[in-house]
Amino acid sequence: MEKNETIVRTVKDIFTTYDVNADGYVRNERGNKLTDIHKYIIEELKKIDAVCYPGEGTANLNDCLDYFHNEDNTKKGTWPLKYTWIACYYVTGGSEGYYFHIDMISGDKRELLFLGKTLIERRELAAEINAAIANILKV
Repeated sequence: MEKNETIVRTVKDIFTTYDVNADGYVRNERGNKLTDIHKYIIEELKKIDAVCYPGEGTANLNDCLDYFHNEDNTKKGTWPLKYTWIACYYVTGGSEGYYFHIDMISGDKRELLFLGKTLIERRELAAEINAAIANILKV
C-alpha cells in the first residue's frame, strides 16, 4: 500500500508545530521559538488574578514577578524536540524571594530554558506562581 504524503493540515501546540499527512501521520515536526513560548507564558500569567502584597489590592501573577525570561535572556532557539521530562519548580532565593525554573531533562542532561524571580517572600505565592506555570505548560 502506498503512503499518501500530502499534507492536509498543520497543527500548532504550545511547544511544537507539525504537519499531518492524508494518512494521519505526523510529518515535519519542529520546535516553536522559545521567544514565542515565553510570550505565551507571560500572557497566560496576566490572566490569573493574584494578591502580590496583602492589603494592596488585586494584580495578576505576572505583576508578582520581578522578571521571567529565557535563560540568560539570550537564548533565541527553538523548543527541543527530544527530551524526557519538563521540570517546573521553584527554589528559595539566595538573599530573598524565590526563583522559578523551567528545565528540559533528557537522560542525565538538564538544560535551563526559562528563569523567573520574585522578591516577594511569601511561600504560598511562590507555590501559586509555580503551579500556574506548570498548568500553563501542562506538566
